[in-house]
Amino acid sequence: MNRIGIAVIVSFILLANYASAQLQQQPSGCLNLRRAHQTFCSDELLALETPHRSGQGAPGKRGPRGEKGNRGDRGPRGIIDRDTLTDIVQEKVREGLKSYSDALSEANKRIEQLEEREGLCPVKHDGKCFWVDVRYYKLHFAEARAICEARRGKLANIYSKSHFDMMTRYMRSLIIPETMERVNGWLGMTYHPQSQSILLSNGTSAPYVKWYTGHPGTNCCSMILAVGTSWEATNQNMWNADPSYHRTVGVICEI
Repeated sequence: MNRIGIAVIVSFILLANYASAQLQQQPSGCLNLRRAHQTFCSDELLALETPHRSGQGAPGKRGPRGEKGNRGDRGPRGIIDRDTLTDIVQEKVREGLKSYSDALSEANKRIEQLEEREGLCPVKHDGKCFWVDVRYYKLHFAEARAICEARRGKLANIYSKSHFDMMTRYMRSLIIPETMERVNGWLGMTYHPQSQSILLSNGTSAPYVKWYTGHPGTNCCSMILAVGTSWEATNQNMWNADPSYHRTVGVICEI
């Protein structure tokens, strides 16, 4: 073998060793094509280095739960939209009031139906119910008061001229023709001769009084309302009377 042939063989051996060293230094994803000085690297070839897995095995047993971590720092204060919050509260209040108002209105209608059917409230004024219990015999004051209280009521007051007209109209309807010339009943109002004051049963000043002819007198302290057969009758209206002495045929109650 001549020197040229030996040199070619030595060069080939050195080149092969260099290629092998370079292949060991290539990153994953490089493929040696088993030819000297020919090495290719790419992402697609990297995928070829790992055999394809046709399925995944069952998961392993879950490990123990770790310890609870420390509480984190408190976050910043939230922003409150007070206008929106106020609107929400007001809307809820309006809804509640409407529901309550509807229920109350329905209850009042039911009460009116029952009262009308049973005749329990012949006169209504300012949210109060008034009735007259006529016994057609002489009632003393204490007995009259007990009649009202038996129905959880009390002796009535007269609250205005319109109320007075309503009560006298109703009482006139209770008069039996050719048997009675008037009907009267005890009230809850009082008259005090020394101060000449007329008070309602709650102690406030009476807003309206229509006196019987010749009254008020000197008697203390109860009051009576009498109604004749007509508006022009002279034996009617209100007068003060001694509760231990006077008697009436009826009593006027309110609740």
